[in-house]
Amino acid sequence: MNIQNLVDELSLYDGRYKRELVDAALARREEITPHLMALLEAVRDNPRPYAGDDSFFGHLYALFLLGHWRETSAHRLVIDIFSLPDDLPEELFGDVLNEDLPGLLHN
Repeated sequence: MNIQNLVDELSLYDGRYKRELVDAALARREEITPHLMALLEAVRDNPRPYAGDDSFFGHLYALFLLGHWRETSAHRLVIDIFSLPDDLPEELFGDVLNEDLPGLLHN
């Protein structure tokens, strides 16, 4: 599977944890990191469509993969997203905002 297809498959929520796709992403860290960063940039730059889309989980997988790798180059981007106005961060990330964000940013 090519990297863009992998990111696209991870982005679609179908009610299940995509273990095999996550494993594939973990094995291709160098190759997938720029794509995950670009996905988060798209969410930062135009968050409303993503906040209203319950079938989109790409930003969650991107956040957790980059956090797992302790990808410090993503910190500013993550902070920018979680600093969006109004209730956008909560609409985008739900409980992740309070439960997981500190650990994801910790190095």
